[in-house]
Parts: sequence; structure tokens; C-alpha cells
Amino acid sequence: MIDVVQQCNLRCLYCHPGKVWLNEHLPVAVLAKTFAAIEEFGPLEVVLSGGEILMHPEFGELLDAASVIRRPGLTVITNATLVDDEVVANLRRSTVSRICVSVDGVEGSSHASARGRNLRQVMHGLRLLRESGKEMTVISVAHKGNYQEIVSLSRLLTNEGLADQHHICAPVYSGTARQHYARLRLDRDDFYTIQRAVDEARGELLQAGLFLTFNSFWPATGEIPAAQTGRTLTLQQLAEQQKDSNIHIRPSGDVRIPVLGWGRETVGGSTIGNVRRGDPAALLVEANRSLRAGGLRQLRREDEAVHKFQLRTADDTETNSLLDSEADPLDLADLIPIAPLSSHPIMRNSVCLAELQALVARFHEEPAKIRVAKHATGIIMIFQRDRSFVTLVQPAEWKKLNEWFDETATNAGKRVSRPSQS
Repeated sequence: MIDVVQQCNLRCLYCHPGKVWLNEHLPVAVLAKTFAAIEEFGPLEVVLSGGEILMHPEFGELLDAASVIRRPGLTVITNATLVDDEVVANLRRSTVSRICVSVDGVEGSSHASARGRNLRQVMHGLRLLRESGKEMTVISVAHKGNYQEIVSLSRLLTNEGLADQHHICAPVYSGTARQHYARLRLDRDDFYTIQRAVDEARGELLQAGLFLTFNSFWPATGEIPAAQTGRTLTLQQLAEQQKDSNIHIRPSGDVRIPVLGWGRETVGGSTIGNVRRGDPAALLVEANRSLRAGGLRQLRREDEAVHKFQLRTADDTETNSLLDSEADPLDLADLIPIAPLSSHPIMRNSVCLAELQALVARFHEEPAKIRVAKHATGIIMIFQRDRSFVTLVQPAEWKKLNEWFDETATNAGKRVSRPSQS
């Protein structure tokens, strides 16, 4: 995740970064070095965000610099209020694989309850961005003022063909949201209400072309949704659940390993260097070394949920003390080792036949959109770059998938190389 700019033209009540009036951005010269290092380093995905990314004074040049990113997926997040024909043209010719747009409701009142009165601008921008030809994801923050209507937005997006995916998330206690969380906060029962609505609509909407998910359900409850069978999830869900899978670069240039934190907040020091003053390649190597060494600690999921979503408490004093303290995190909370990916709860699911069929079909039809990587624990990660889906398979299952790939290629009379790990 790279926040390329701090500024934003909106003042959303749940804003993670906060202080979005500050004029701070990463220069393209710094970003170019960082992008080159990232391509060499080879993560699964790079997400460019802000602030509002379209307020970066060199947005077109930024996209040009990002053209070196080929192996990872490349995602841009925008509020869509500043989109025009030039922006769409820049995105269309770019190597961006996915665009995410923030929309919070089907009516002005529900959308405006935390984002301001800009729904007409947002929908206009969303329709323009659809013309870029990129995979489109709408991100919605479900809070107390709109959560009961949020799946209605899913149906609108489906009916008008405006998005390929709809990701719902809960507001987290971070940045500006700290000041407004009492009016935004979801009760524990609300998480189940949203998930039931998602489960009920998911199959119908998927058939109509829209993937729908509630990314915050597992972090809040510790439960995998009943409708989530198989071993495919979004990379955002994996990052929420597997705390050693993310590196964050802020507009200041600070490089963070956010295993102890949420939104843009961290517990204790998490900064390992700065891309403005240091070598981005060396910093990524250092971050990878720290993540692989196994010494990092995290909050227990249930403890993080209490603070991140203010569950079980209406008093934010303890959370503020935790986030604002400069003490050693080990002195502030009960921390545990990060569990390996191989023990992730989703690995208890069986790989669905439909998952494998879909993956093999994509390997044959659009091999450039598939990336295969081997995790340090031995798990094979099959990543769909444009959709930001990751399927987790055991080595034996990967071997079987390759055999099936060969078989389907032979039956179809095709000569296609097996998918390789990179």
C-alpha cells in the first residue's frame, strides 16, 4: 500500500489518514525508484491510494512511472469526484489492473451520512471510469447510518453494470474516525446482519456478474462466512487476517510494517525507514527480512477487534492510550506470535472443483492475468492480478492442478506452457 498523497477534497467522517488538508505528496522521482524496487521485489499487489490520488499534482506522470510494475497487480483507489476525460484516458493507457471507487449508498442521504453531499459527482465519475476498460471495484463503508441499505447498492451496481466487485467494510477507529466513532460504530449484531444480507444476495449477484463480500466480518467475529466455501478470498481479506502480509508507505516517505495496527494507526513504532532519504530496494529487503524472521508479534484477533471496531465498549480511553503511547508495544498489550499462513482457518476448507476449473480456464485464456507465488510456509498462492483474488493451495494440490492443466490443454489441442511460480 502506497499513500502517494495526503490531501483529499472530501472530509469523510471515517477517514483513516486524517489531516487530509496537509499538502504533502511523494514526488514522482521518489515513486519511480520505489516502483522499480517493488517490481524487483515482486509482491502480489501494489495499491496506490491517499488522500485522494487524483489530487497528486503529477498524476499522469505517476502512472507513467508505475508502468514498470508488471508482475504485481496494480490498483488505484479514488473517490471519483475529480474524474474527467483526461483522467480516464491516462488510466486506460496505464498498466493499472483495477480501479476502486468509494460509494456508500444508493441515495444521497445514506451516502452523505458520512461522506458529504457528492453522490451525483461520484456516480458520474464511476460511469466515466467504467469506460477505462479496467476491472472496477466499489468499496463501501457500512456504518450505523447506512448499513441496513448497503446491499441495495450492490443491486444498483449490478443492474447498471457499473462494477465487477462490491467490497463492504466497517469503519475502523483511526484518524478522523476517532472523533466521530460513537455515531459510526457498528454493534456486534450489526456485523451479523450485514453478513446475512451479503450471504443472501451473493449467489444471485455473482450470476449477474458482481462479486460481493464483507471484508470486516472475520476480523470482527473470528468466523468465516458460511457462504465462503473453498480457498479463494480477496487479497484485502488476506491482509486483514494475515498480519504479516502488508507493507505500507506513507506520503511522508515512511515505510511501515503495520502488524500492530489498523487503518493508518499503529501501536508503538512500526517505521523502518523512509524512501525519500533511503534506498527503497534496501528498505523492502529489510521489511521482508523482518516479516520472514518470525519475531513480530500481533494483538489477539479478539483484542484487536475490541479496539479496531470499539466492540464491547463505548469508552475509547483504553484504545487512545494504546495508539498514542510511545512505549514498547510489549508493555502495552498481550501480544502473540503471528500464526503461519499454513494454519489459516480457510485452509480447513476443501478446494472447490469450481475454483480449480475457473483457474485452469483463466490459465488457458488469460495467462498474463495470473501470478503464482510460493509462500514461505510452502503454501502456493494463485493470484488473479486484475481481480485481486488469491487462491491458497497445498503443494500436492498444486501438482494435481498442473496435471489437470496438461490434460485440459491436450484435450483442447492446445500447446500452452504450465503456469510457473514467480
